[in-house]
Parts: sequence; C-alpha cells; structure tokens
Amino acid sequence: MVTVTGQNSDDGGDVPLPQHIVVGGGCTLLRFASKVDAIKETLDNDEKKVGVEIVKRALSYPLKLIAKNACVNGSVVSEKDLQ
Repeated sequence: MVTVTGQNSDDGGDVPLPQHIVVGGGCTLLRFASKVDAIKETLDNDEKKVGVEIVKRALSYPLKLIAKNACVNGSVVSEKDLQ
C-alpha cells in the first residue's frame, strides 16, 4: 500500500490520507487471463490453442513478478486474487 498525503485546507500542511488498495494492472490482467479459456474453447486449430495458452501465461506474469518483488509467493497472490 502507498501512503498518500493531502493538503489540509485549514493550515496548508500535509495530512496523511487513509490507505486503500486499488486494483492495478496486474490484477486486471490476471482476471482477464481467467476469461481466456472461453476463447480457447471456440478455436478449432491446435496451434491457436497453444497460442492462447501462451497469452494466458503472459497475462498472469506481471502480478506474479510484483509479488516476487515484494518477497511474496506470486502463485499464492494469484490464487487469492482470483477468489
């Protein structure tokens, strides 16, 4: 989480604002990756299905990398996000 400060209108000083979790690109891509299976079912070519699997794995990678950089298991974060 990021601590954000805002301007206090009374004295012009910075005051800490409440912390919130905002869904970012990693979570959005992971959620989209879970929808890719529906696209895969409509394909009749095995090569295209392999391509869809590659795209699905690529979409889940950013969140796992963010988690890894935070010293957390990316697979666990991915599973919790999809619940």
